[in-house]
Amino acid sequence: MWKESKVVQVIKKSRELFWGDQWCVENNNGWFVAGNINILFFVDMVNNSYKIIAKLPDYINGTFRANSNCIKCGEVIFCMPNRGEYIWCYDLFDNMFVKIKIENPNYVEIGILDFWKSENVLWAVSMGLKQIIEIDISTKKIIGYYNITNRTEEVIGKSVKTGNYIYSLSGLESRIYQFNIKTKEVKIKEFDTIKDRLHTISICEGKIWLSGNKKKIYICEKDSIKIIDDFPKSFGIYKFKKNRNVVLDCILNEYNIFTFIDSIDAGNYIWFIPFQTNKILYVDKISNNISVFEIVEENINDFETFEMNCKYIPQYVYDDRYIGLYSLKNEVIYEIDALTLEMKTRYITVDIKNLEKNIYGWSLRERIGTEKALYKKLIDRKKSVSNINKNIGREIYDFIN
Repeated sequence: MWKESKVVQVIKKSRELFWGDQWCVENNNGWFVAGNINILFFVDMVNNSYKIIAKLPDYINGTFRANSNCIKCGEVIFCMPNRGEYIWCYDLFDNMFVKIKIENPNYVEIGILDFWKSENVLWAVSMGLKQIIEIDISTKKIIGYYNITNRTEEVIGKSVKTGNYIYSLSGLESRIYQFNIKTKEVKIKEFDTIKDRLHTISICEGKIWLSGNKKKIYICEKDSIKIIDDFPKSFGIYKFKKNRNVVLDCILNEYNIFTFIDSIDAGNYIWFIPFQTNKILYVDKISNNISVFEIVEENINDFETFEMNCKYIPQYVYDDRYIGLYSLKNEVIYEIDALTLEMKTRYITVDIKNLEKNIYGWSLRERIGTEKALYKKLIDRKKSVSNINKNIGREIYDFIN
């Protein structure tokens, strides 16, 4: 009797396939590694459909967010390890993976979440190793490891790159490490007047934009620090009660967790994406005025919204304009145009023709359970749903044609 593979079993939980922690987007095409199953997907962003490219070789041993960040360099997708062990490089021409081993003598969680292409080099920040790693794109080899700090108690947070510098936040104190990719030197900048645990960082035209656990945004320019705290009165954090109801607290000004999951420089604004707070904020780079980007569909009234303890998972930014956010509530991607301040919703569905695909011996075949999951996803946004019966394959076919 034919037995469903683990991939098919996950397909049934279709929500798990629609997000990765960092996509690479190029010419209306996207690639991402699914956060739950460590499989590389291709996304047709014109038709809003995705298909399986390949499972990563260490899929069996893969964990949640093993390699859920990726970047495309030429025709190679570099899949960066968060909780995984290796950098996996997938050649789109040869359809093969090459493994880059990372020196990790203490077996820490590598945590490569921030990385950038610069000429023929990939620069990557390992939060676990507290190092910046230099990777030769052509040879697919690591050519340098550089310590950010030797402080054993330090925690490395978010990083950004601008010009020849990589800036990495301390996760413990108001401190930034500045790494020069030319000289390989590190300088430290302390912010004694900021009493906060910093979590997000953006740099634009000499200004450093920061946020932490408070209802504040910090703008650092030369030796001055401006604090923006005139948040909307309706801005707050969600709290859960024992009866599973959600309560919004708009009074509290300092939280136990970080206020924003990320800050993004796009268009004329710095965008602040909420973690467990309720609103997307964008701040004008010149006037510093705060505005709210409203998404009506994101009003929260149930506990299940915070299945992963956050409101959105940032997916991509491309053309310095389009911001893609995966909604854990509605299982869609909201794409914000930072120039026009408009938004479109991407309902990304599986490419059914891709369902029967051999992946290193693993087959996907249409079965009743899989068909039901696919059909549900296809009509999920329709007001009326026809009865699902044993002839579900015919209904799917009729629907998509």
